[in-house]
Amino acid sequence: TFDVDGDGKPEEIAFLAADGSVEREVVAGKPGGGQITRTYANGKRAREEEDRDGDGRVDLVSTFADGVLVRQEADSNGDGRFDTTITLQDGKKVKQEEDRNGDGRVDAVYAFDAKERPASERIDSNGDGVFDTVVTYQDGVMSRRTVDTKGTGKPERTEIYESRDGKAVLTAVELDENQDGRVDVWNRYDESGKLVRPEKDSDGDGKPDSFLSFGATAGVVARVESDTNHDGKVDTWRSNDAAGVTTKLEEDKNGDGKPDRTVFFAKGKPDRFEQDENFDGKIDHRGRFGPNGEVV
Repeated sequence: TFDVDGDGKPEEIAFLAADGSVEREVVAGKPGGGQITRTYANGKRAREEEDRDGDGRVDLVSTFADGVLVRQEADSNGDGRFDTTITLQDGKKVKQEEDRNGDGRVDAVYAFDAKERPASERIDSNGDGVFDTVVTYQDGVMSRRTVDTKGTGKPERTEIYESRDGKAVLTAVELDENQDGRVDVWNRYDESGKLVRPEKDSDGDGKPDSFLSFGATAGVVARVESDTNHDGKVDTWRSNDAAGVTTKLEEDKNGDGKPDRTVFFAKGKPDRFEQDENFDGKIDHRGRFGPNGEVV
């Protein structure tokens, strides 16, 4: 036994094997904490149990291989159950598993790279036993995040990030809005984080056929370009005012990439039109619309 501070109470008790080597030792904890029990094998530390909060229960167990720390189990919330497990390799953390809701199942798994920076994480956010959120990192910075709340195995939301000055900046979001397992909305963001050009797939062929552009007013669509016949080429251009109300609709009827019919709107309703009917590049028909949208 060892009484380090001379108070008559041993701070450390060592149990020896027949050959005189330390087999087990019990060390008094720091103020506010409980004791630490260490077990040795062949003269090297094999296991360590610690009561960190002094409640009389072990809340941290460390396992060693040939004297090197390889695993730790912790009770992080003091409820008497181990909820966090850390795996180490060559003395460095490579994985961390957590039971966040106390149901006895792992619902968060983190992987780390050689520099102990985050490499990936998998989260079961609703406790159903399925990891619905997956995050990947590059050089410790988040690069991709997917969310699968339905548990189908196919994410309905994918976020893409770029590393700028060591920080993750959102550059794109891909959505599966109709839950068919394929992306049908693509959102792009500029360097300031502003949504600049959403793209949508309306017919489910996996290709965008509607392209939105925003004006100076945040969230207000200034222009919509559409591929209405799904041939891979834009054939309709809709322009809006600062309030998002349509002012003009241009259509390409012959697929040459140029508008040959234009409808002008007044207060959001069709007012008049002009059209190149023989596709020679010249307007040869003009007309107006009635109150119900009919040509008059």
